[in-house]
Amino acid sequence: MPEKKVVNAYNDRLEQLRTAVYRLYDAEGGLLYVGMTANPEQRFDEHSRYKFWWHLIAKTDLRWFDSRSEAAAVEAEAIRSEQPIYDGTGRIKDWTNAKSQRPEDPFWRPLAELLTTQIENGSPPAGTRLPTPRALAREHNVSIASVGTALSWLTYERRAIRRDRTVLPLHSRCADGLAQSQESPVDAGKAVGLNPRSTALLVIDVQQGFVNERSSGALPGIVRLLQGWREVGAPVVFSRFHNAEGSPYETITGWTRLRSAEEQALAEDLVPFVADAAAVVDKSQSTIFTPEFAALARESGWTDLVLCGIDTDACVYDSAISAYHSGHRPWIVTDACASSGGERYHDAALLLAGRNIGRGQLLSSDDVLARIAEGAPA
Repeated sequence: MPEKKVVNAYNDRLEQLRTAVYRLYDAEGGLLYVGMTANPEQRFDEHSRYKFWWHLIAKTDLRWFDSRSEAAAVEAEAIRSEQPIYDGTGRIKDWTNAKSQRPEDPFWRPLAELLTTQIENGSPPAGTRLPTPRALAREHNVSIASVGTALSWLTYERRAIRRDRTVLPLHSRCADGLAQSQESPVDAGKAVGLNPRSTALLVIDVQQGFVNERSSGALPGIVRLLQGWREVGAPVVFSRFHNAEGSPYETITGWTRLRSAEEQALAEDLVPFVADAAAVVDKSQSTIFTPEFAALARESGWTDLVLCGIDTDACVYDSAISAYHSGHRPWIVTDACASSGGERYHDAALLLAGRNIGRGQLLSSDDVLARIAEGAPA
């Protein structure tokens, strides 16, 4: 199958990269994490934004190897023998003696409760915005990831703030239309199950050139979905956008990015899942529905297509519309999508998607994972 050849070619290019194994330690010398990367600077920048334990790092040890497979073997043995507290166990399928396979973030809830108390006491007052995630992380000595989880809880569970961190008036915290629209809009009485055999996860354009400080917050949710799909054996497809010379992006809008191999590469957190993918679709258009992918989806009998990735307002939205008009049932995972342009574009895309494919097709990652797990054979 042509798509599998693309996967193999991508893996061959990865294998040739000089790759480092890194160990991260806390102030007492405890080993927190072992990982590997071909680009430490970028990798550590990603970790700083969405690893809840990042603020604990006091020391880094970095060792280089000539190939990715050599580094992977060293990484696997280090995780097995040294047992870091936090680890990427998803890429080591036979490892069962970890100290903590999927540790929960212990830092976000105290912060969320503190912010709740402050909001209820009128500081900050309704109508004002909370500080940025980076500023809150510095102020409270936690990671940006923990701040993000706390803010999500305040938005979706407490309904105390909007997505843009604006504090809501007390009387409207359970009735505000915008806050309600960001809850999972599916009517419980009309919930639709997801069959792992006929439900594909489409990871749209999660590439280095699209990941920035405004879009990186979607990565943890995307990885969670990939882990969930792997656990039930459901199909996954990755897409990669290439901005061809003479494209309308260049000739009409003057946009010439996403042409280098570095920008086109998938984000490193996705790499462990690529080998198991049903396909990696290279495209020069916004929608994933190339003729090859349309044939693959039809021949594979995929009735439901679950979409996550970057940008919500471009390739994710266009792919969902294409799925809708091609006879598939699209689902957009709202907290596993983002826009490199920022939240207002993400929110605008979800508003349009709710109108054009149905609000019931917009789900949270928790909802989607519960549905795909329920549909898995016992």
